[in-house]
Amino acid sequence: MHYGPGEYIRGHWEWSPQLLASRAKIEKVVESALCDRVSMPTDLPTDGASTSALLFEMTANAAFPTLTT
Repeated sequence: MHYGPGEYIRGHWEWSPQLLASRAKIEKVVESALCDRVSMPTDLPTDGASTSALLFEMTANAAFPTLTT
């Protein structure tokens, strides 16, 4: 809903307080798990090229899917 339309979703749900509260709970859990696994850099990039380089550096040791997985 918030990232793209769905034929099965009615417009009034977009800003439903109950839906937003549920989404906030889910996002809090996901963000917490992510922060536990990824250390944040102390110096944040200030341009696109530096941001890209930092993201590639942060994910260099991540497992990547293959055609057999």
